[in-house]
Amino acid sequence: GVTPYEWCVGVELEADKDKLPYIMIHEYGHFISLRDTTLKFTDKLNGIKSEGGELLQSFVANCLGHISEELEYIDESNHYLFYARHKDDFVSKYAATNLLDDFAESFAHFVMGSNYDSEVLKRKMEFFNNREEIVIIKNQILNNMKKNNMGEITAVTQ
Repeated sequence: GVTPYEWCVGVELEADKDKLPYIMIHEYGHFISLRDTTLKFTDKLNGIKSEGGELLQSFVANCLGHISEELEYIDESNHYLFYARHKDDFVSKYAATNLLDDFAESFAHFVMGSNYDSEVLKRKMEFFNNREEIVIIKNQILNNMKKNNMGEITAVTQ
């Protein structure tokens, strides 16, 4: 059967408030990537299997096809070497942790309006830009931030 899940975001009271918009956008990226998805969890985050979830599956196929399997099964002890070999394929080191965080980090950088020289990163930004519903979400986020005088989005992850 389908097991419902909740997305819980905890923020420390002493947290740097400048980091909060980025954190919330990253977490919202997880939410939109997992809509209409049934998850099966294994013992490792990279071992998450999803059924359905056209958006996440399409992102992986279109933007990471050449290395998605390697990322999915990478051993944590080899993670730094993986990132070193593929750093032009990820918006941050954290994005290279697993397929889910790659989507969320890429979405956050899309909302920030980041530009890249790398063909893979250009493809990731185009992936979001070519989906009207995601462009609408981006514009809503940016408009709400402006309306609430929240300033610029500052990337948290490296």
